[in-house]
Amino acid sequence: MLRKIVRRFRFSATTRAGQSVIEPMEPRQLLAAAPTITNVVADNRGEVLLTASRFLRNVNKNSVKFFTAGADGAIGTADDVRKTDITVSFNPDNNRITIRGRTDPNATYRVRLESSLITAGDGKRLDGEFSGTFPTGNGTQGGNFSFLARRDRSNMPVVRMSTNLGTMTIRIRKDVAPVSATQFLDLANGGFYDNMIFARAVPNFVLQAGSLQVTGSGTSASDVIGNTAPSFPQELPRVLSNLRGTLSFARGGPQALASNQFFINIGNNDASSAFNNLDEADFPGDAVFTPFAQVIDGLAVADAIVNKPTADLSAQLSQAASNGSVAVTNVPVNNPAQAQTSLNPNRDLMIARRTAVRMKIAPAA
Repeated sequence: MLRKIVRRFRFSATTRAGQSVIEPMEPRQLLAAAPTITNVVADNRGEVLLTASRFLRNVNKNSVKFFTAGADGAIGTADDVRKTDITVSFNPDNNRITIRGRTDPNATYRVRLESSLITAGDGKRLDGEFSGTFPTGNGTQGGNFSFLARRDRSNMPVVRMSTNLGTMTIRIRKDVAPVSATQFLDLANGGFYDNMIFARAVPNFVLQAGSLQVTGSGTSASDVIGNTAPSFPQELPRVLSNLRGTLSFARGGPQALASNQFFINIGNNDASSAFNNLDEADFPGDAVFTPFAQVIDGLAVADAIVNKPTADLSAQLSQAASNGSVAVTNVPVNNPAQAQTSLNPNRDLMIARRTAVRMKIAPAA
């Protein structure tokens, strides 16, 4: 019986002319294209996220190089300074390289991935030639990936807000609300919106944040601190309406001053709302809320945060709330009973890990 099976296999594997019709079972990975870079997001304080087409090996500080301008103040010249105080990691789940460097806000920098060191699992080297579009490469393995990250000087820069429930992309509107937009960007550039807590959530109304930050290990209530910023009066005229997805600064006090607290409109809080029209003052002297930005991607993240259960954390965060001049009676949390019993900010709270302006990406010479 075994001989008959072998004979049948041999017969089916050849034609009458004796030509093979069965493809040899070579490892399929040998037929894969060389790895490329398919996307880059770089921010104005030195964090870079790169996505590769395939799993990569040898991604570390030797193969990933980060440069800032030297004494001549120009990038791409002989005196560029290679920074070694960076961290580099690779996530095989999504083929993402994360680079965390430190730069002055808005300073130009460049990054180079060394193709001679970075390979896929099958040994093929990075196909990294970059002309300004993605994916990189010329179709042949080998070729460094080099790019410049430059400041977005437009009136509508884009901010990336990375939270523990996902990422929101926010377009800043300096063209219609320059005072508010500049305040928000200055605070983001200073790191005041990093490790920021979302302190107030009201479904179908607003999600508020801006003055509470997690510090230290982030495992106890005492790790939450409150911050303030220089105040400014309401910005008029209001050009944009408080429609779903827009951002405005929270205001209070007799002069309706704003500082660092802002909110995302979850509902349409304009004249179409019978109860929450934030476009007009209720009484003379009341605040008018002037939108200065809009979520252009990731609004579902804001929805997910605002739809979390809320807890009154006045007892747990009394000092921070006082310092930050913010109420903490409707804080979105994972588990209200747990948060109120023994608050662990990293475990219990909704946090924006980083808020920073995206840079413009260009090929490096």
